[in-house]
Amino acid sequence: MRIDWRVRATAVAGLLWLAGAAPATETLANETWPWAGHWQITVVPQWHDNMPAAYSGQNSLWTSSEERSSLTSTLFLASRLAHGLELYVDTELAGGGGLSNTLGIAGYPNGEIYRVSDPYPEVAVARAYLQWTLALGTATETLDSDQHVLAGDRPLSRLVLRAGKFSLNDFFDDNTYGHDPRTQFLNWALMDVGAWDYAADTRGYTMGAC
Repeated sequence: MRIDWRVRATAVAGLLWLAGAAPATETLANETWPWAGHWQITVVPQWHDNMPAAYSGQNSLWTSSEERSSLTSTLFLASRLAHGLELYVDTELAGGGGLSNTLGIAGYPNGEIYRVSDPYPEVAVARAYLQWTLALGTATETLDSDQHVLAGDRPLSRLVLRAGKFSLNDFFDDNTYGHDPRTQFLNWALMDVGAWDYAADTRGYTMGAC
């Protein structure tokens, strides 16, 4: 249940190469772009030493020393098809394993691992959905390009409809400070409300409309 060291080394080397080879780009605030692309990679190594336990069962955290790592990498693509109509497609590479096979800790310490169904990296389509925005007023705000966001103006008062494959927590339970384990807290109970769950496949994605 471990990512091979060669996979880790390759991922880290690729990240360092991109950081040095790809110059930073900046979107002009008042400019509308018909497409966007973003990329990320996250490697999370975790370890614990031998430890005592008053009780250990089948689903307990292992008392013996262990080390596990997860790797996720996503290519975020977006295109404006028509006024108010946008297409978002993400491809994702994921692999690795969690401490004690993700058992034994209620607030699990690696929120990335729920996207992983196999210790060996696999590529899958994470998101593929259409988004339609209907203006309900004339006031607008200006957005910079970001993941699942196309640069340009959008109405402040609006109706947004989405249909396809996505993660429900992309749009719901969105806390500014604890929502994305790739840039914020790793703990499951801190990246989302601990008592909140949602219908999803192994990697955390849903086919639907909202």
